[in-house]
Amino acid sequence: MAFASVNADELELIEGYLSPSAKNFIGNNNHATVVMLKTFAETNRLSISF
Repeated sequence: MAFASVNADELELIEGYLSPSAKNFIGNNNHATVVMLKTFAETNRLSISF
């Protein structure tokens, strides 16, 4: 078994990556994946707090 690690600069190159270090990292992001996750959370009444 092996593990790989990447730094934040490399992750930012991935389309749709959201940096969780930002205070409001989801914000008004309209990327398809973010919209899907927001919809899933709202539909299932998941509580998300920071």
